[in-house]
Amino acid sequence: MYKQVFDYNGNPYLVLTNEDGSLSEKDLKEQGVYQYTEIMPPSNLYPPRKFDGEKWYGATANDTEQNNNGITQKPDPLELIVAQSQMQIAKGNVQLRETQKELAKAMLEISKLKGSVE
Repeated sequence: MYKQVFDYNGNPYLVLTNEDGSLSEKDLKEQGVYQYTEIMPPSNLYPPRKFDGEKWYGATANDTEQNNNGITQKPDPLELIVAQSQMQIAKGNVQLRETQKELAKAMLEISKLKGSVE
């Protein structure tokens, strides 16, 4: 069975448990988790957030609004174009992977029909 824990920065990990329900030290080390808590960070805290052993600390939406003094930043047109291009590339990569999987399935079916794969 697995148990969810969080490192002191709020990153979640699924850790294998032993028969007695305790966390597997081996699995913790393999994942690089040395300080952890089972207390989930509040959803209203933005990263970076920290856990001091008892309580989570970090900036909230209200803190961010107060620091910006109501000023909203508009993205640079070049950054916007680059971001849109990256999104198109990512979508294309997903479609390519799906097409490759479908092609692999079709090739396997053809091989089975020809009798070369048992």
